[in-house]
Amino acid sequence: MSAMSDEAVERDSDGARRILSSEYEEVLVLLETLGLMGMPRRDDVIAFFEELNEHSPEFVSVFLKTQNFSYAGIVTPPWLNEDSRFGIRRRTSLIHAGGIIARMLERRMRREDAMSALENFTVYLEDFKPEEVVDMRWINMEIAMERVERSLRVYEHKASRRSSFHCYEDFSNALRRIYEREERALSYFR
Repeated sequence: MSAMSDEAVERDSDGARRILSSEYEEVLVLLETLGLMGMPRRDDVIAFFEELNEHSPEFVSVFLKTQNFSYAGIVTPPWLNEDSRFGIRRRTSLIHAGGIIARMLERRMRREDAMSALENFTVYLEDFKPEEVVDMRWINMEIAMERVERSLRVYEHKASRRSSFHCYEDFSNALRRIYEREERALSYFR
């Protein structure tokens, strides 16, 4: 799998918006965001790529070649770079993970073998609370809380709709955790 030029990535990401339905685009963004934040999520990312590949194989092929994404959060969040138990550290490892997913989608690798190979790229630590890592002293808490509250309403509404994906509810839960952290920080700094 070769790296793509920045121009190709930009062209292809614009094309992706035309290829993907809004549901898949938003689910992909939410899975990427939850994974990069280190927040819990229940969706099977590999199953998502399998479904997305059935819907739009040309997009998945381009997406797995870009390394500008984390393949739905397989990459380590920045604050965990020192923790050797968590995520992908090197671009070559990210390319390797994308290759594993691509081979599985092309039916050149069994799903079980792909899952086993991807186990080396742990993406969630049970006892880690990413919302506790942020230093709240430098954040305008009133504005931050207003934005999180507004986003929370939007995603709670989306979570209430029937969807085959759990990411809407998981993202709402992540926003609730962030909001509660902001409330604690605001009461501490008053």
